[in-house]
Amino acid sequence: MISSIKTQLQVAKNCSRSSSFLGVWKKFKNITKDIAFAVVLELLTVTSAEIENVREILRVLEPFYQFPSEKQLLDVIIPQLYEQVKKKVSTIIKNDLSNGVQSIALTIDGWTGRSITDHMTVTVHYWTADFEPRHFLLQLESLPKNWNSAEDLFHLIQNVLLKYGYLKENMTIHIVTTNGDNIVKAISMDDKWIRIPCFARLLQFTIDDVLNSFNGFSNLVTKCHTLVSNIWPSKSDCKESIIDSFENQTCSILDNIVPSWNSTFDMFENLIKLRSSLKMFLRNIPLLPEKLTKSNWESISVYIKIFGLLKQASNLMSKEAYPPLSLYLSTIRGILELIESENWTDKLSAQLINSICSRFSHINISEPIIIAMVADPRFKTHLLLEDEKSTVFDIIKNKMLCVDNVDIEIKCESLKIKNTRELALESYFVDIRKKKVSDIEKIVEAELTYYLHESLVPVDTVVHEWWKSNATRFPKLCKLAKIYLSIPAIQVSSERAFMNKQGFITDSRAEKLTKEVNVLDLMRISFLNQNMNQFKKDIYL
Repeated sequence: MISSIKTQLQVAKNCSRSSSFLGVWKKFKNITKDIAFAVVLELLTVTSAEIENVREILRVLEPFYQFPSEKQLLDVIIPQLYEQVKKKVSTIIKNDLSNGVQSIALTIDGWTGRSITDHMTVTVHYWTADFEPRHFLLQLESLPKNWNSAEDLFHLIQNVLLKYGYLKENMTIHIVTTNGDNIVKAISMDDKWIRIPCFARLLQFTIDDVLNSFNGFSNLVTKCHTLVSNIWPSKSDCKESIIDSFENQTCSILDNIVPSWNSTFDMFENLIKLRSSLKMFLRNIPLLPEKLTKSNWESISVYIKIFGLLKQASNLMSKEAYPPLSLYLSTIRGILELIESENWTDKLSAQLINSICSRFSHINISEPIIIAMVADPRFKTHLLLEDEKSTVFDIIKNKMLCVDNVDIEIKCESLKIKNTRELALESYFVDIRKKKVSDIEKIVEAELTYYLHESLVPVDTVVHEWWKSNATRFPKLCKLAKIYLSIPAIQVSSERAFMNKQGFITDSRAEKLTKEVNVLDLMRISFLNQNMNQFKKDIYL
């Protein structure tokens, strides 16, 4: 694995010769730190094969180095790292709040391990005053099976927010979660919390809906897995010339198969590309696996056609660890428009459209999702219908006024004055206030109109950098951008939401850790795994 190779190379690099006692002591400290980093950043257990390989390397390169025991790592070294990183995270959050951060988003991920407990992580996301995105895992909680009611989850989230100083009276918090009844109810218990359904989870539900209409799909996947897995061990029985010509093509299939829909898509797509080569290759295998029939190949082609757009959507989302909420509505509307333009009329295409419209029906009435898309200079209002644009314009204009703490209600209601002669001075001040509000409205409207009439920026634009460069041009709209573009579209990192090989390995290692370490150790390792990378240079032992 690449990550373990990096670990071994880093350890070997620190095994340079040093003649002084101080030099040797410092070198051994760095080696120990690298081992601890490997455990927390790569989620390796102390007894894993990767750590054992490092131990063997050190026995040769540094025979006098004493490898840290499991107890030393878990009871001394990792707690020391945890306290340092926790202090740095708390300091950064405190400074950011004091420097004007007024809105945050949370992502909440819950899962059931093989042990007797459930686990839940709470991660915070926001843009700083200087438009720098922040993502910090605040806490991992391990909960008994009977401690997962809506009230329990509500108090858990509330306590985490209180711990880090986020429980402010007027702070609206957007929270990205799954569709579980308990977490949905928990979010609804505070009127300042706004729930956003996880895009990746809804996409998976959509895929499941379509696959339920795909007759014989499970059998087809099993057949393809068997075929592909039989190719690799049979290579030794084949002629070298055939292997050489085929090896580079097959490795992309064989190396990346994990149990997820998009991995299956990759396998099917590569099988189609290699169909003619595969036929020739299989002739040279003594124990021939079951061949794919003509009907199988047709089913694979249909799968690729139907799910190609969804695969592109997952690739688009995977370009960032936490893709912004602006991709939510733009991606779904883009998929539907492309399906319509292709004029697909088969049963599975119709099922895909119906499922998308059903699963994602909320996006057309969700203010945060709509505002995020418009605040993204890559999309703006270009994917809105003409009759939607004026309504959305008014919504965003009023949001811009609210962010600036302008009382927009005054334009709709006149103060009731019983005696205008006695209260002439008060009336005069009310008129001045109305005029001021009217002037601000005109400024806001002009700024928004100017922004919307500018050309779209390229899709590969780094949005937070664009807003940092253009904040002075759009001083009021940039405040909305900070709020809504810092909200992720998914509840976990894209590596896990749209599972690839590395994400599958990470999840497998996390599951193994859950079984082998206690709750406190798991909490520390999870916290360090998500937060330590940005502080690595400042960590010491």
